[in-house]
Amino acid sequence: MLLGAGCAGGEDVENPGSASSEGPVQEVVGPAGLERCEDVAAVTPSLEGNLGARQNPDPAVMDLIGAYRDEHAGTFGGTWIDRAYRVVVVAFTDDPEAHREAILTYPPPGGDSEADLRPLGEQSEVTIDVVQVRYSKAELEGMHQQIMGAVSGRDFADSLMTLVLITKNRLNLSLFNPPEGTLDELVELVPDVGAVCISVSYLPEQPTGPLELIPDLDVEDPLVICHGIPPVPYSRLVDPPPIDQVDHPAVEALRAELEAPGAEPMPTGRWVVISIGDDLATFAALSPDSFGHAEFRRHGDRWRLGGVGIGPSCEPTVALPDGLNRLNRVAISLDPGSPPDPDSRTIHVLATEQACASGREMGDDLQGPQVVETDSAVLIAFVAIPLAERLVNCQGNPSTPVTIELSRPLGDRTIYDGLYVPPKPLEPESE
Repeated sequence: MLLGAGCAGGEDVENPGSASSEGPVQEVVGPAGLERCEDVAAVTPSLEGNLGARQNPDPAVMDLIGAYRDEHAGTFGGTWIDRAYRVVVVAFTDDPEAHREAILTYPPPGGDSEADLRPLGEQSEVTIDVVQVRYSKAELEGMHQQIMGAVSGRDFADSLMTLVLITKNRLNLSLFNPPEGTLDELVELVPDVGAVCISVSYLPEQPTGPLELIPDLDVEDPLVICHGIPPVPYSRLVDPPPIDQVDHPAVEALRAELEAPGAEPMPTGRWVVISIGDDLATFAALSPDSFGHAEFRRHGDRWRLGGVGIGPSCEPTVALPDGLNRLNRVAISLDPGSPPDPDSRTIHVLATEQACASGREMGDDLQGPQVVETDSAVLIAFVAIPLAERLVNCQGNPSTPVTIELSRPLGDRTIYDGLYVPPKPLEPESE
């Protein structure tokens, strides 16, 4: 086992890459003394180890580290796996060198461990980096309790969440759509501004006017999304090149992960290249019933795994324009109580908000429809203005019946959800 000691700031989470997603816009402007969380540097370990990007240390080793942590709870600042440097990091507020020496010989002779009685330094090849931080985890958690008690009953209480960011040695004060004046009020309640950082998320300003979302596939190559991949032109998903046909360092990094022994398995399927940029590469594992994905980010001259996941088969949907995101998505189905009538100029659909919305009725927050009629098809699209609240639950949302007027009788035309690429035929809502 290799150990090192140094000074750093410190997240009691593995150091994952961020998978791409649509979501609220992050816009932070804080009063003097409150640092933006995105500006707070995370720890940079002094050692680089050999832990695989998807490999976890032996649980027995982590248990021993946990036991040592419990014996030093007053100065313990956190422990996490830094995937970029492939090390386990342990933080304390006092001398890291003393903890380094103690960890090497832990557990002490005569310990009551029922498993391997050898000192920790002899049990594993995993590299452990010991760092020094300013605040203990207990101090940050205590500050969380103090701040949440102080804001109770205030106008912005429901818009505030706090999270201990161990890898930054800060308490993150996270606000979502806060009322005006919240930041100035909040700074007065913080006992130590050096121990906190702030992030504020706002929903993007919603566009007004008629919807113009459905692409003309005869002339456009629209941007589309699938689970876990950034927006890419639809043509990239039609026939992506297999990794065997692409020579790039990111592809070699993917191959190394696919062949790494003793690691958590990668998605299975035919691996293809979705996109490779200067600093981000995205790959997909295609199979008949699943869509796996992996993201690699460039760190200096190396490409490292940033995120991996798997979901159902990819059904590309239009990447919504600025001001709209995944929170605006609406599912459409045919109303089973009013099936399409070829002789009618009206069709009846059910629109269902996809974001968590506490089971609300959309009412005027349902925007649309946009309707595009051709000789063979009727394409429909809706969006919803999401709730501007943080505290929402995912109990399921009711469907809203909508009657759509056509320019002429439906005839034998097919009705589609126009935000899928290619458009997806509508089916009656399932029971």
